Amino acid sequence: MEQLGRIGDDDSVRALMSVIENQGEDWKIQIRAVKLLAEIKNPRAVDLLIKVLDDPFFTYDCPALKWNAALALGNFKNYSKVVDVLIDALTDKTLYVREAAIQSLGEIGNRKAVPYLISALNAKSFAIRISAIMALGKIGDGAAIPFVKRVLDNDTDPHIRDEAVKALRRLNAN
Repeated sequence: MEQLGRIGDDDSVRALMSVIENQGEDWKIQIRAVKLLAEIKNPRAVDLLIKVLDDPFFTYDCPALKWNAALALGNFKNYSKVVDVLIDALTDKTLYVREAAIQSLGEIGNRKAVPYLISALNAKSFAIRISAIMALGKIGDGAAIPFVKRVLDNDTDPHIRDEAVKALRRLNAN
């Protein structure tokens, strides 16, 4: 598989995709294939990565596969359906799938995600809050400034406050 990832041509992408589609394949091998497809960034992989994230029957609802698919989708910036699927993943039952979706939305930088990320600022989870702050900073939409300021003013966690300061610098620079 590593060789296929280095080659990265259409045949390699098809082979990696077949590993993921093979329901009998070990999930750790499938995860490596997901990661390699993310590195290759071939658009042919988008629909399969969405299926891994979005279809619980396809992955037997394996959180590790879903998490890796959410992170992988962050490499596909020019696909509106990727943004929509990642926004939907913000309601996933697994915390780290939601966190990965937030991180990928930040990487993609689509302003459509901003209201959803602003909502995530109120989450109980430290990981969700800090990821949302970082994602908002990366996206750079000034509409987030008052919400990030509110986090800075009201959150007592020093790590959250530090990230809020960094995000505000980025947001104000835009």
